[in-house]
Amino acid sequence: MTRSLRMAELVKESGVPRETIHYYLREGLLPEPIRSGRTRATYDARHIERLQAIRYLREEKFLPIAVIRSMLQGDLEGGGLDVETVSTVLGIDSSLPRRHESSADPASATAALEHGLLGPEATPSTLETAAAQAVLCSVREALALDPASRDLSLADMAGCARELTSLVEAEAGAFFEFALESGSLTDSVTALARGRPVVARYIAAYRNFALQRVVTHLLDAASDMRFSEVRMYALGPGALERHAAPTAPRNVHERVWHLLATAAHEQLERLSAEERGRLRPRTASVVRLLTRPDDLQTEASLGFPLGDILLAEARLRLALRSTQDGRLERLIFGLAELLRPRPRDDADPTAAALAALRRGLLLQALPAELGLAQQAQDDLRAVVEILGGAPGRVHPAGRVCLEANARLALAQLYARQARWDAAARELDRAAAFQDDGALGAAVRSQGEALLMVQERDTWPNAAAGVIGR
Repeated sequence: MTRSLRMAELVKESGVPRETIHYYLREGLLPEPIRSGRTRATYDARHIERLQAIRYLREEKFLPIAVIRSMLQGDLEGGGLDVETVSTVLGIDSSLPRRHESSADPASATAALEHGLLGPEATPSTLETAAAQAVLCSVREALALDPASRDLSLADMAGCARELTSLVEAEAGAFFEFALESGSLTDSVTALARGRPVVARYIAAYRNFALQRVVTHLLDAASDMRFSEVRMYALGPGALERHAAPTAPRNVHERVWHLLATAAHEQLERLSAEERGRLRPRTASVVRLLTRPDDLQTEASLGFPLGDILLAEARLRLALRSTQDGRLERLIFGLAELLRPRPRDDADPTAAALAALRRGLLLQALPAELGLAQQAQDDLRAVVEILGGAPGRVHPAGRVCLEANARLALAQLYARQARWDAAARELDRAAAFQDDGALGAAVRSQGEALLMVQERDTWPNAAAGVIGR
């Protein structure tokens, strides 16, 4: 049997003052009491629950009376809730309604649209909504920071916008699935509203947890990175013979660059002291960095892309071998040095292609958390473009070796990104050179690995035909 309550009892149990309860009654936020006389009215458990809900929405969600009335009216009348009501309760930060009282300036609007901070489908008309103004308020705060903090914050916000779009879609899916199962939109919104503070705290906690995990994983992965595996694959004797130049290298300088382009690096160790002494300065620097990298680590710069990339690689090796504190700082410094050179600036196409390939191979081997996969792809594509733009200026065998290695590395990169068809196309182009050495074996091995993926029904059948040829 439902217990009846007098006003004094309702005030005591709900904690809401008498005057406020009368106000809620006048505003239609509470069910009418049962009146047994002109001055006598009784209340029940419904009124207790409704007062608790109103108090929560006012004090925890900072919702105005009009919005609360809209939410509760559906329950009172057996109807539903409008989109604005649901959207309001879905908000995470309860302070937002107080933070964007003044409209955002044009610079904030321009930055938000340029960086996609209002989602991929935002237009100038999108900026007129109150929700958009709350976003623009944050953008304005970012624009007021110092240049370095501003740029990093805008990049961070752009990444968040991309991922939060998916997050909101997932949240909305979970909410409406619950609503359909329960059959009551009002109950679903109430359940969602009560859980929002918990979810907000979870998001903040998980973000910190995930960032810490990324840094830890990055250091572990970088420490385990084996630089010996970052190498070009050499051509076999048959391919070298087929792609031999009409004339042999004229001097030790040309022979060294031929050995570099065909990945015959082990032969560099056999150069005599007299031959090393006749090398031009930058050629001598490359040989020393590949055979005795510790000799040049004190150099600030060697003045050409390949030399500076090999120098940065040597310093990265040293930083990752270190057991001292500050490994992450040294890693970041080394990577910054690695990214600084511009291989295309070298007028010698062989040196330019070698520089782009060497860096592409290094970046491809680094942990994905560093976000350098696109730069690795750009470098590897640059190898093909540099060679294509210098017909007759690169030794034929070197040209084949450089392009095939670049395409093999691209295939491996695409495979890690599950871009199976793109990986298959690059492998097909690498296989077209028909190498009979280590390079050809690596291409065939990668092709077999991709076919195994296809057999597990995770690779489109169209790609299997490319590798199978």
